[in-house]
Amino acid sequence: MVTAKLERQGAQATLVDGDTALMLSVRQAAQMLGVGTTLCWELVHAGQLPSVRLGRRVLIPRVAVERLAQVEGTPLPR
Repeated sequence: MVTAKLERQGAQATLVDGDTALMLSVRQAAQMLGVGTTLCWELVHAGQLPSVRLGRRVLIPRVAVERLAQVEGTPLPR
């Protein structure tokens, strides 16, 4: 079993070993997209931004945020 400790820094949730977290909170996703949390929740409820419920938490896959942010098929710079 692999365990990793998360460090929260601004909009990024990074793993201690430097990898990027696969799942984001709604607040983190909103910050990455440059929108407010209310709009991000609206996108989740409308099904435009896929999410996963784990217990009481709603998490958004990082790849879904990156796909939503793509413009005309151009990937985001890393």
